[in-house]
Amino acid sequence: MNQPVHSFKHLGFLPLTLKTQPDLEPFLQAHPQSISGYTFAMLMAWNHVYQYEWHFLTPRTLLVSYFSQDLNQRHFLQPIGFFDKDVEVIFSNLIKNLPYSAHMVGVTSEFCDTYFDFIKDHTQTEEPASFNYIYHTQDLATLAGHKYTKKRNLIHQAESLYQYTVHDLTPCCKPECIRILSQIAAPNTDTDIPTSLKNELQALETTMEHLAVLKQHGLMLKVDNKPVAFSIFEPINQQTMVIHFEKAERSYKGIYQLINYETAKKISALGYALINREEDLGIAGLRQAKQSYFPCELKKVYRINLAKS
Repeated sequence: MNQPVHSFKHLGFLPLTLKTQPDLEPFLQAHPQSISGYTFAMLMAWNHVYQYEWHFLTPRTLLVSYFSQDLNQRHFLQPIGFFDKDVEVIFSNLIKNLPYSAHMVGVTSEFCDTYFDFIKDHTQTEEPASFNYIYHTQDLATLAGHKYTKKRNLIHQAESLYQYTVHDLTPCCKPECIRILSQIAAPNTDTDIPTSLKNELQALETTMEHLAVLKQHGLMLKVDNKPVAFSIFEPINQQTMVIHFEKAERSYKGIYQLINYETAKKISALGYALINREEDLGIAGLRQAKQSYFPCELKKVYRINLAKS
């Protein structure tokens, strides 16, 4: 019978907090991943949902666990760093003593290929809703060619309709960012906000509260001096910038396309060749929107159901 496990503290895991940034961030930066979710900033942003705990299995291997509210159990993210045979033995002993069969999420193709001998002993499943959309920065920063005609037309319409300005995001923008996302989450005051959007609002609030400490970049777009759109992004490796938030008031035609365009230009100016726009969460409209910008790659993400040896 599966038993609830809310913490791995008895196994030496420590809770994720801002105070642990000096312990974790340098290691995460030294071992960058090809998909989003493995920066200290994003772990902190979503910590209220997943209650992350972390432990160095060895000085070269970081293991992060998360709490699944649906299962009422604690599971794992993909290990970061080295996962050789000695580490595999340590990890296998850890999962063997759990009162349920654990799983590992956010697993990259690179991890699966590098540690094939480990993967083959477990069940590997693709998670299409978590695939990351990757774009050439120059494609989004120029919107050149016939395939982007509709995007350019919407931007031209916005430029003709509105007097807009673009500003670097600062912590002072927090109330307006929260307001914009809140209006998207519940456009009518009597509308209940879905749990997923409540969680996103909390993630945004945490990010904006600690924008400088978490080393996030961002833009605010204003129309007639009123904030109507914003984006928040950060590097995940030397050539890729990931966009964590990109929100706009829907009542302004073309504003979503405009904030996307301005963000891509900013990322291009910063020297990053690729943009990661994260996953579509299995939402048809979101998938269509991301596909309409013609990604150059879909980074596959896997779930590993861990067999007890």
